[in-house]
Amino acid sequence: EKGIYVLDAGNLQTRANFGLDRNYTSISWSPDEKYISGATVDGWINIWEVSSGMMENVWQANEYGEIFAISWSPDGLSLASASINDPIKIWDPFDYSNGTGNQKLIVKEPTMWVPCITWSPDGNKIASGSMDGIIRIWNSKTAVQLLEIQGHTDQVRNLVWSPDGQYIFSSSWDYVTSKWDSTTGELVATTKEPGSNFAVRTMSISPDGDMLLLGYEGPAFILRDANTLVELRTFYTDANQNNASWSPKGDKFVVSDVQGALYLIGFDHSETGLIPEDMDSFFSSQITPGTIEVVGNVGESPSCVGESLVMNYEYTDTLSP
Repeated sequence: EKGIYVLDAGNLQTRANFGLDRNYTSISWSPDEKYISGATVDGWINIWEVSSGMMENVWQANEYGEIFAISWSPDGLSLASASINDPIKIWDPFDYSNGTGNQKLIVKEPTMWVPCITWSPDGNKIASGSMDGIIRIWNSKTAVQLLEIQGHTDQVRNLVWSPDGQYIFSSSWDYVTSKWDSTTGELVATTKEPGSNFAVRTMSISPDGDMLLLGYEGPAFILRDANTLVELRTFYTDANQNNASWSPKGDKFVVSDVQGALYLIGFDHSETGLIPEDMDSFFSSQITPGTIEVVGNVGESPSCVGESLVMNYEYTDTLSP
């Protein structure tokens, strides 16, 4: 089976499911929690109204292949997509003309291969990380490039803004994690990850901006001080990490791995492990500001009241139904 599932976080009973005929690479809640968007491996974006379960909109965003990432703007009025062999595109998710009729803006990123995008907290800028190791910052209204940050020697896989918008954090397959001034591009702090099996697969910043959570190609994730990037604590799991995210209160975080395990960890030393039967892999996890979201994706819905767990996963033929 395929699709996106909304589960009750208390008893893990299914509350809703969407798009059961598709495989999804990325899913994201709208900031007001009314909608869930999903990007497919064949280049389509789907949006559902959560309470009714009805399809709100669907369009082909990339005719050339996979969409790597989708991200709602902070005001919930735009949706950005980053793809393979395609520019960054900004969409009106509520324009029902479909096709390219709801396309608001094209950001002509030169490599046409963008693994990650993220909106600035005020919604006025978009940062992109590309295969050439360069971070580019764009005006989200005009698509004009505002800044180019060079320093990585391999593709940039993760980007996050600090909550105040003053800094951008990046991680790359060169095993380096860095902190940059988002206005000047000046390097503020950097750290070399400990070993060749420590390529960063996922990165998330705490709501207060004090801590950075990183999940690795190896079976570990590390908490770092967001000011200095000094390691605070290391956690080990049984498999490579796929994604991680904080609760909006910053008192816990969720991580997911390639073996289909989901861990909810609190700073009161509580830990909840979830390995659903027949789960193959969580592709990513995200807690956006009240449920936990899962592709194989997890993300808390934006109010983070802890009521729902959104899961997008696929059964495999080797596992029992």
